[in-house]
Amino acid sequence: PDYEPTPFLKVTEDLTLAFWIQMEQLDMLQKYHINGETIRFDDKIAVAKGSIVKPKICLQRFRDLGGSGWCVNEIFQNKDGKFSNVDTTEYESIYAYQLLNIRPSVLKALMLPYDYIVVIDGDDIIELLNEKDESIITKNSP
Repeated sequence: PDYEPTPFLKVTEDLTLAFWIQMEQLDMLQKYHINGETIRFDDKIAVAKGSIVKPKICLQRFRDLGGSGWCVNEIFQNKDGKFSNVDTTEYESIYAYQLLNIRPSVLKALMLPYDYIVVIDGDDIIELLNEKDESIITKNSP
């Protein structure tokens, strides 16, 4: 697909962008020894309104959500260092490919399995929890 201006109407022979995205996703899976789940450019992501542009966000992948299974919420960190979601009741759907223009750093996490949670601060993943809510990022992780 040609992601500019719309992948639904045009294709391209330049695979640079597609390979870059896949390389970022596979690199993350290999770094943490995780078997990933597929995602398509046209899978939908549930996003709490306005959250995707906030500095700290949390992504969680649910089996029963539909689309990609990903849900994005703004989070904050309390004095004890624990994270909490910012309460919201309004969500919107975006296509996975739209992250290229909104927040490309999120793309690398989208092949993580269901029931995983990712905490992103700016462009950096600062916490990654597996399906058992165990942190799999160590202090020595690059």
